[in-house]
Amino acid sequence: MFRIPLALLLLLTVGGCGTREVTVERSAERIGTKISSYEDRFGVCWPFELDRTVTGTSPPLGEAGEVIAGFHNHVKRGQTCHTQDSRAYHGVFVFDLSDLRGDAVIAATLRLERRNTPVPINIERAVPSGVVRSALCNLRLRVATESLNAGTTFGEVAAINLRRTGVQQDQSTVAVGVGVTREVQQWVQGRRENFGFVLGPEEGAIDKNENTCTGYWFNPRLEIRVLRAIDPEP
Repeated sequence: MFRIPLALLLLLTVGGCGTREVTVERSAERIGTKISSYEDRFGVCWPFELDRTVTGTSPPLGEAGEVIAGFHNHVKRGQTCHTQDSRAYHGVFVFDLSDLRGDAVIAATLRLERRNTPVPINIERAVPSGVVRSALCNLRLRVATESLNAGTTFGEVAAINLRRTGVQQDQSTVAVGVGVTREVQQWVQGRRENFGFVLGPEEGAIDKNENTCTGYWFNPRLEIRVLRAIDPEP
């Protein structure tokens, strides 16, 4: 099956009056943090132990203009009954792209800056010789499918995975850039409603362990290259 090259398709999209390439940088119109709390008791818990108090220290919310993204697990061990207390943090970034309708998006990158929370990254991983602890962890960038104000069970924002690879971070991470060309194209072309991006834990991160992976994220912005039709001279 014959396919039209993407560059040619974009040129055809914006019309035959001539085009020029323009780079647009767009700051987030809105940001927010959604927090999901999970508590579970496991082991032999009844009728022997009734204490549900968990004392793990989770990171506080950041400063104005920042979101927190990641997760924090803690387990209080008893003699026969144990209590898990976990929190998942979902950072949401929403961009107004309504003025780009009619432009052809040829590339888009989401850029974020980061600083550490008071709780250091600490991840336990199984290896053939046993377990090791690491200060490297992944977050998942998703495309929101509902409004930031909506939220679903546990305070999450419904979203679908953007890509298979995660956003990698450790204590030295200060900035990241992620290609989001396809997603921005869909928003600008009106093929998907624009609810923004969600940065949060990967699936399976919330578990009965002491793993913690958080960061404060700020200055979210999109760098977008578009082909724009040139207005004919009068």
